[in-house]
Amino acid sequence: MIIRAKGIKRGQTIILNQSLSLPDQEVEIMVIPISDPESKPLKKNTLASFVGKLQNSPNFQNDPVVIQRQMRDEWD
Repeated sequence: MIIRAKGIKRGQTIILNQSLSLPDQEVEIMVIPISDPESKPLKKNTLASFVGKLQNSPNFQNDPVVIQRQMRDEWD
């Protein structure tokens, strides 16, 4: 059984509000951090950040209509 919880900080108590069907013997419960506190959040890119990125690409130097036709012809 996996129970996920977010936002638990050091020194807080975890209270399970689900009934668990555990065997009639000693069990071990592990708390595993799912993220590295040292990691930086990912930068969110906007559509504007991609504008002009393929401008100097050797794959897109021809006429756009010619490129489109060549790509379509690859499927024939």
